[in-house]
Amino acid sequence: MPGVLMEEKMIDNPIIEGDFLNRHGFITQVKNVIEVLSRNEKNGCFAISGCWGIGKSYVLDKLKKQLLFEQDQERASDNYFVFHFNCWEYDYYEEPLIAIVSAMLDEITTNENLFTETAREHIRSAAKLILSKIYEVGSKWLEAQTGVNPKNMTDALSEIHNDATTKISEAHQYDEYLNFKQVLSTLRDKIGKIAAERTVIFVVDELDRCIPEYQIKVLERLHHVFNGIDNMQVVLAVDKAQLERTIQKMFGEKVDTQKYLAKFIKFEIELDEGTYSRQFEELLGYYFDQFRDTTDPLIAEFKENIFSGITIREKIEIIEKCHLLHNLLNRDDEKMFAEIMCIELFLAVVSHTKAQLQDNKNFVDFSGMFGPECTQGLKFLREKMSCRTRNFGEGEENLYCVSDGGRTYIRTSDLWGILLGSYTIFANIEIAGFLNSNNIIDYVKDYTRQFCNLLKTIK
Repeated sequence: MPGVLMEEKMIDNPIIEGDFLNRHGFITQVKNVIEVLSRNEKNGCFAISGCWGIGKSYVLDKLKKQLLFEQDQERASDNYFVFHFNCWEYDYYEEPLIAIVSAMLDEITTNENLFTETAREHIRSAAKLILSKIYEVGSKWLEAQTGVNPKNMTDALSEIHNDATTKISEAHQYDEYLNFKQVLSTLRDKIGKIAAERTVIFVVDELDRCIPEYQIKVLERLHHVFNGIDNMQVVLAVDKAQLERTIQKMFGEKVDTQKYLAKFIKFEIELDEGTYSRQFEELLGYYFDQFRDTTDPLIAEFKENIFSGITIREKIEIIEKCHLLHNLLNRDDEKMFAEIMCIELFLAVVSHTKAQLQDNKNFVDFSGMFGPECTQGLKFLREKMSCRTRNFGEGEENLYCVSDGGRTYIRTSDLWGILLGSYTIFANIEIAGFLNSNNIIDYVKDYTRQFCNLLKTIK
């Protein structure tokens, strides 16, 4: 199929493949927003906001593929011109305007058949204008420095380009060196003309990876170029908290970051950590396949909740750590109890998130367990472990943590009790022992001690 860079298996639904965290619904919501703005030919710059590692790039990639799918002239109504701008890949250009135009030029070259001839010509002519201005400035600067006019020195163009852009950056006089207003006006005019044909979608990714000063310059140039053009949308991936820190670093802590960002971003859509999916477990089957009976209801409930509040990068990092430690402790051909898997993941999450531990105590303080800022997954486990009941003795007691004559015992009657027992070992809480002890529980205790020792030793 000409012009569409997708794997064959992604043609029918390009946003489902590899959706390990059930992002399909979120991507559909973002696409619905784009459709509403497009239907009304609105100008808009909005952000997909989330912390580093949460999966913003994945969402933008799938969103772009879905829009390209509809942009394909053989299949849909040709609603969009889609451009992708990876800020970090283009940050070798000191001036973001050059990077923006270069990204657009690369897009029409890579997916030529997805753009009309007039759209391609408008972008190419804008690029030629900017490059010619750079050459003009570079020539004048080089002639001033050397006394030699380089107009006939075609092999010097690359060096002139680098010298000119560096000079522009160092002098902080973009208006003077590149006739900024003239170039900007021409570029806006060209983009406005292609937006009159179809909605222009400009997807901006990896802003978080750029140096702070460049991040702000990119935001400013995006605003200069695209703001106010009808039927033009900019979709940004940002870590808002990190971006606010950058603004404060550049302009002072007293700056109103919300007001400053409002100049560039009209609204934002919050991206959470996603929900557990079967595809995620299949992706990491090298670890999960080492255990048996993982579909037990309590085991399944644990798996669905333990990673809540943790980004996809952190999830993979935690599971890879567990996989390493598990392989150090066990034979390759031996399938373990699913409870062992839960203990490994639980303690690795506690360690990774630096949860508050109750070191060297002889009782479990559920009120402060894991600390006030712990993840949603650890809060879920805390509620399970602090379960209270009237079934044992007089009055209301904790189901798993039993006090008898000033001594504390852990009742390992189900998975939550087993996990509480493993936590007492990890946190060095001194208890009298485990109730309902049997051969399995004795094995779990020994295994937990070994796992804890490795977890605290291997970083």
